[in-house]
Order: sequence, then structure tokens, then C-alpha cells
Amino acid sequence: IIKSLFMWATILVLLLAGVLPGQCAMRGDWTPDGVPVTTESIDEWDPVLVPTSDGGTFVAWYTDNTYPHPPVDRRVYLARFDANGERMWVTELSTTTGNMYPHIISDGDDGVFATWYYRLGSALQVVRVNGNGTVLWRTVVHEGYHRHYFPKLCRDDSGAIYIGWCYGGDVERYY
Repeated sequence: IIKSLFMWATILVLLLAGVLPGQCAMRGDWTPDGVPVTTESIDEWDPVLVPTSDGGTFVAWYTDNTYPHPPVDRRVYLARFDANGERMWVTELSTTTGNMYPHIISDGDDGVFATWYYRLGSALQVVRVNGNGTVLWRTVVHEGYHRHYFPKLCRDDSGAIYIGWCYGGDVERYY
């Protein structure tokens, strides 16, 4: 329970600071005591949030079950909360271990696009998840010998999505 306090505390700080309701236009009736995103007994890191049109939010994060030493067991999850802060569902986005630093954006239709850094491999993926937690599609955006660090997504007014990342190797390149 102590390890999951990091995520809970992060969400609580954002709520109390007014970051979520103000900057993300969330209209929900969230408790000032915070909302536990997960109660797993492993480390959970880097929560990212996207508001929904009904006052709820999507939250993505990764778990790190590698302490004190590998094997690397890092997985990316996505959850949806309603306007009252009740968790509606949670799903694992990653299909293997070694995943971290998720990034999500709205798909404009009460779902999200998601990507993350895959530490153990060379394939950069994007997935689309609807508001019910169903993965609508999964695609490999780029494959290469080196890793794809810190991918970020954005969407334009036409609904097209764009992705940028740092491609690490002997020389780092940005795409």
C-alpha cells in the first residue's frame, strides 16, 4: 500500500492545486481527499491524465516491479474514472514487459490515443482505446535498431495524430 501512495499523492496534489479542474476543464465532483488510482503493492510511476466530456478522466501510468534488481517488469496501464472519481475500468496497454513513460491524448470521441517508451525493444507503438476500455487498434509507428525515447502525441483539428520521439543510438535524432 505504501508504494501506491506515490500515485495517490500525485493525483491529490494536482486536485488540490486546481491543476486538473482548471487546466484540464474537468467538471467532476472529485473529493478533496484524493482518489486512489490503484492500490497495487508495486511501484507506480508517471501518471498522465486526459479529461473526458462527462467530467471524468483517463489516467495512464506504468508499474515497476523490478526492485531491487531486474528482470525488468514494467507495464503500462490505462484507467477511466467517472465525474465522481469512481474507477470505471482499468486495462493493460502494453503487451510485454519493459514499458514506461506513457503519453495519452484525447481522440476527440471520448477515447484516447496512447504511446509509451519500450525499454527492451525497438518498436514504437500507438494504440487507440475507446471510452469503454476496448483497444480499437494498435499499430507500430516505427521500428529500428535503437530505442524510441519519450514519445509524445498531438492531434490536429481534422483528427490526424502526430507523434514525435527521440531515437537513441550513436547519435540521437528527433522525429
